[in-house]
Amino acid sequence: MPGWTYRVTSYGWLTSLDGTQTVRGRSVEVDASFIDIVEKSDTLVALMGNVEARNGLFALYGDLVWSKVGVEGGNVRTRTLRLA
Repeated sequence: MPGWTYRVTSYGWLTSLDGTQTVRGRSVEVDASFIDIVEKSDTLVALMGNVEARNGLFALYGDLVWSKVGVEGGNVRTRTLRLA
């Protein structure tokens, strides 16, 4: 009977944002390509990978996907609606 075998794989992806974001009842359309995100972000970190341990028919598998994207507050605009 064979012993344990292990496999560790790291990988990456290019992310983009497209859709509608709603915060406190206010909605905004978002369309940002990967290049837009890289140019405008002050923090762009991503860790991705998986681990597999196998012994015969028994196997354990784990997958990690974590990212952090930050932008400065100067890129945020607000408006106040005044009702007549």
